[in-house]
Amino acid sequence: MTIAIIIMGGLGLVVGIGLALASKIFYVYVDPQIVAIDDVLPGANCGGCGLPGCSANAEAIVAGKASPNSCVAAGDDVALAIAAILGVSVEAKEPDIALPGCTYGVADADVKYTYDGLNDCRAAALLSGGMKVCNIGCLGLGTCAAACPFDAIVMGPKGLPEVDEIKCTGCGTCERVCPKHIITLSSVTRRILKEYTTEDCTTPCQRACPAGINISRYIQQIAEGDYHGSVQTIKERNPFPTVIGRICPRPCENDCRRKYVDEPVAINFLKRFAADYERTENERIQPFKAPDTGRRIAVVGGGVQGLSSAFFAARLGHGATVFEGTDRLGGLLNTAIAKCRLPEEILKWDIDGILEMGVEARTGQVLGRDVTVAGLLDDGYEAVFLASGGWDSRLARGAEKAVETPLPGGCLLLDKAWLNPDH
Repeated sequence: MTIAIIIMGGLGLVVGIGLALASKIFYVYVDPQIVAIDDVLPGANCGGCGLPGCSANAEAIVAGKASPNSCVAAGDDVALAIAAILGVSVEAKEPDIALPGCTYGVADADVKYTYDGLNDCRAAALLSGGMKVCNIGCLGLGTCAAACPFDAIVMGPKGLPEVDEIKCTGCGTCERVCPKHIITLSSVTRRILKEYTTEDCTTPCQRACPAGINISRYIQQIAEGDYHGSVQTIKERNPFPTVIGRICPRPCENDCRRKYVDEPVAINFLKRFAADYERTENERIQPFKAPDTGRRIAVVGGGVQGLSSAFFAARLGHGATVFEGTDRLGGLLNTAIAKCRLPEEILKWDIDGILEMGVEARTGQVLGRDVTVAGLLDDGYEAVFLASGGWDSRLARGAEKAVETPLPGGCLLLDKAWLNPDH
């Protein structure tokens, strides 16, 4: 009996030691913040955050690889709860939205092929990059629509994706599954900061446009009667639509593919139509604007370049102030173009639209005389953009005989030649 007790006690001791060692060897630490955040998340495991489930998203949030509001299936209350757990705050952020960038699909192709493979764009793209289905644009098999966890995408009658802006949460699932990068996430800031390139899915007319306006989109909006939306599309890249509608040399029409059928589309006159709609309705239509950043930018020069810079800075949420040396804004648009082509009321309408975007203007302020770069920086402006103009601007101000040094040691090359005639 004694021997049995000793044996059982020994076995118990061995098992206890083994369990103790195993607990040390196989112990897994669980961060209490991860557990708390995982409990707050809705548990949808939809993958909209780009991670395999809510637990993975909770780990990414704690590691700083995802934001507290990265869960697209949750509301603002969940983001605030997660921020409280982390001890941080959630600030206003402009929404991302899926944006199809293609207007040409299989339905418009001259030659069509029967495709009996997997009904997935990614599978079709493996066949010579999708060339057997469509050699230009969207493959049209609807992989983006099938992958969208919120049913925000449907394939339209032309075989192209159409996005419901109300349902879209900007999760990016469609962007990740599109093999040709036809559909991507977009926002106000992305469209301003990321200049279009020839690698993007853009039309020939858009690539020829110096401003990069999404021409096919605003023409489609005009055709659908959405004049409000067409003005917004134009102003995303050009703050002077009413002016440009009258003086643009129209390089876009030279590259319009319609010329291979009969004649180019009247792109510029359609832009003028949309801009005049805004003016005749006397209803200011502004493009979308990012939340206020609290930052201030000074722009020296109230011509086209300066006003455009201030306009886009304001759209990014910054406070922009224009310092103009003359008594009126507009620069050479006031003096270099005949009034019969560009009436004053047309120019004033577009300039007023820029100011209504949140741009402040101060006239009669000459750089180097009334304001200085150092003084502007001391006044709290975080950046100074110089758009003071060149020789033609000086002619317009009647200062062609003066040698100006707006910056210490800086002047026009022509002035430098006058100051140093031997060079």
